[in-house]
Amino acid sequence: MFRSHQLMYANTFKNLPEDSIPFIPTEVEVEILVRKPRIPQTEINRVKDQLRSFTDRVNKGETSFSTLARLYSEDPGSARQGGEMDYIGRGSLDPAFASVAFNLTDPKKISKIVESEFGYHIIQLVDKRGDRIKVRHILLKPKVTDDEIKQAMGRLDSITTDIKAGKFSFEDACSVLSEDKDTRNNHGLMAYYDPQSEKKSHRAFK
Repeated sequence: MFRSHQLMYANTFKNLPEDSIPFIPTEVEVEILVRKPRIPQTEINRVKDQLRSFTDRVNKGETSFSTLARLYSEDPGSARQGGEMDYIGRGSLDPAFASVAFNLTDPKKISKIVESEFGYHIIQLVDKRGDRIKVRHILLKPKVTDDEIKQAMGRLDSITTDIKAGKFSFEDACSVLSEDKDTRNNHGLMAYYDPQSEKKSHRAFK
């Protein structure tokens, strides 16, 4: 019965014009192990000091948040719009970013510095509509030196060698050694994200 259905569907698609055949995206399961380069505290302090200076300048009326975002934000998607993001739900944002952004109530106020997986932000409320929010933000990313990158890559090479030697499995390595908080507790399995429903599933990665 299953075989006959396969043949029926195959014949149906065979007789359709090429531009009428529906596109079915490929879904695969992917496991990842992440080791991040170490960032010196002095570099983190530099970034935070710069964000504090931005907040101070806006509060003193020397410039606008939008102007600073266009000049300095390292989020290319929003920097051109003065840091402004479109209306977005909590589930589509980094949890730390969302926690601060959704607690903002005064569009004239600027948030405290927020650390996310992307870097460090300051946020300004634009508007709220139900369970969606519109904000501006400025993102700065601490700079990583070549030496720090090489050290992280060397650690990954060492882990790969141990996995190939059978000392532990890839899944066990992900659970213990990975620095990716979203996949570490799921043995490195990446989540499938559905932008329509803003829900995640661990069954596959799009």
